[in-house]
Amino acid sequence: MDYFTYLRSGDYGYSDVNNMNFGGQNFGYSLASNQMPNMPWPLDFQSKSTQYNLNKLITGIKSSINNEQDDELEYMRLAELAPNNEQKEIINSIKDNEIIHSKILRKIFTELTGVVIPENPTQKNATMSKDNSNYTELLTKAMLGELRAVERYREFLAYAPNMEIYNMIMYILTDEIRHAIKYQYLLMLNK
Repeated sequence: MDYFTYLRSGDYGYSDVNNMNFGGQNFGYSLASNQMPNMPWPLDFQSKSTQYNLNKLITGIKSSINNEQDDELEYMRLAELAPNNEQKEIINSIKDNEIIHSKILRKIFTELTGVVIPENPTQKNATMSKDNSNYTELLTKAMLGELRAVERYREFLAYAPNMEIYNMIMYILTDEIRHAIKYQYLLMLNK
């Protein structure tokens, strides 16, 4: 089980936080016995190789590039359905951020692999989905997608090999949080 699955499970293997011992204080851990309680740690870098972490990041980044392009197309359709200019502008600002995210992710991917992933013009010109959902249903779907993106980018932060990449991912993550809040605002206006 990887760390993030472990965290999601909520079973951290201890019930009394006050019964652990680090360095002589009574916390339930004995330095002599080397028996750590089963606790959550950010990442176990000793058991996971640097290459493993980079592979997880590279795979995730490649998938996220496609997700950002898909979001851009969906948000174009959502903007067309917006009932007024204010809501259309909000959605278009989010769409514009998704374009920037795609560029940032391509830059990270190139830095990590040396491979350049070109923009896919055929995908940009593709017909947007013909989802027959109403505007509020699409807003809800978009908000939930942004929240999933926050979780995904938070995981990527743990695998970032340097501060430059960490900062680029953090930039995207904070945008995704802002997007979810904006979609929640739009949902509130339309309910």
